[in-house]
Amino acid sequence: MVGIKIGNSGVDATSISILSNIIEDCSFISGTDEFYGIDQSFSASNLIISNNLIQNNNLNTNSTSASYLIYNTNRSSTVTVSNNNLINNSLTGSPIGTLYGYYNNSTTAVGISTIQDNLIDGLSVPTTSASSAVSYTHLTLPTSDQV
Repeated sequence: MVGIKIGNSGVDATSISILSNIIEDCSFISGTDEFYGIDQSFSASNLIISNNLIQNNNLNTNSTSASYLIYNTNRSSTVTVSNNNLINNSLTGSPIGTLYGYYNNSTTAVGISTIQDNLIDGLSVPTTSASSAVSYTHLTLPTSDQV
């Protein structure tokens, strides 16, 4: 399940802004689905993900895959992720995967990345499962990373 999907990996864009969206009360009945609240894949010279609300999503899954509230795959020169609220999102069922708040899967260390004033609260997974919850992951650090 995907709330907002922007671009395709490897495709360039000048400027991308994902602003002031609400993704809430999404749920799976059961299954092995993955969840992407915001899935941004363009490589843009300027990327802004700001003022989004992702809340109260209860994902009943038996998946071994990860789920992401904000997933960013890019080679953007300037990335700003700010003032997003990721509140009370959970995996339920028997998941084995990870629930991520913000996940940057950039494979190129270029530019400036500013991650500020985001609220990530209430990420939860069943205590009896092999799953985990992670608020922030950035695989490759850019030239300047301001968190």
